[in-house]
Amino acid sequence: MTNQTRTIRVRILVAVDSKGQWVSHGASGQNDATKRYWIVTEGLGERVAYRWVEADVPVPAEVTVEGDVYYER
Repeated sequence: MTNQTRTIRVRILVAVDSKGQWVSHGASGQNDATKRYWIVTEGLGERVAYRWVEADVPVPAEVTVEGDVYYER
């Protein structure tokens, strides 16, 4: 039996200004145009560049822990 962790691919939009300040946005079910619309660049400096960050993220799995409880006096 192999212990494979299930992952999902995420795609997050990041806006970065010339000073290195950044802000990001992304959510399941959003298309790229929606992500760009909702990203807030207020407060960022000049020359804002948009970049995509993609990663495989592990999906949390349920874990069952079994044991015995002992009560000592």
